Amino acid sequence: MCCSPAVTNTLSLEQIAVLPLIGIPARRAVRTVPSTTPKRKALVLHAVSGSGALITQELTSLGVQVVAQVDPTQENGFHWATSNGASEVVVATPLKAMEQLQESSLDVVIDTVGGKAIWDSSRRLLRPHGSQVSQK
Repeated sequence: MCCSPAVTNTLSLEQIAVLPLIGIPARRAVRTVPSTTPKRKALVLHAVSGSGALITQELTSLGVQVVAQVDPTQENGFHWATSNGASEVVVATPLKAMEQLQESSLDVVIDTVGGKAIWDSSRRLLRPHGSQVSQK
């Protein structure tokens, strides 16, 4: 699935078919976010496609301030991220986006990309006792 579906009252058969494939991992990622931290702030990588879009929507519905990383090649990525509830959007590759963010500024990093470089960058961005959740 390359991008989030437009907001409508109906889903296509294809969209319904992939919901369990992206919805279950998205829900599991959100369940790991500590709920006791007031004014939580989370970074979601690839926040406008697949499970990243669902994670963004669910986190914002829980009151988490979401910073969405959007790939520069993603058509209408900024629009999709803000319509999914992101309060901040960084349009860059995952590592470049993480370089632009302030050190120790996040409570949670939701990693939908994977890899050691992402892990290392996540540790730099997290506040003490912050959480890094990886789907890869």
